Amino acid sequence: GMKSPKYRKAYKSAKAKYAVYEALIDARIAGKITQKELAKRMGAHQSAVARFESGSTEATLGFAVKVAQALGVQIKVVP
Repeated sequence: GMKSPKYRKAYKSAKAKYAVYEALIDARIAGKITQKELAKRMGAHQSAVARFESGSTEATLGFAVKVAQALGVQIKVVP
C-alpha cells in the first residue's frame, strides 16, 4: 500500500507523468487546436491522440514529447 516507499515513489512518478499529460491537453485547448489537427501535425492518428488524452493507454514519454513538439511546448522535468 501507500506505506511502502517503493509504491509511494511509483505513485509520485505516475502523478508527475499525468501532470505533464494534463498540461499538454491544456496547451492544446488553449491553442484552440483540435485533436485531429494535433494528430496531423504529429503524423499520427486522431485515435492515438484521443487515447493519450483519455489516459487509457500507457502513453510513452516519447509520445508526450511528440505532442509537445507539435504544440510548440517544451517539457521541463524538475525534481
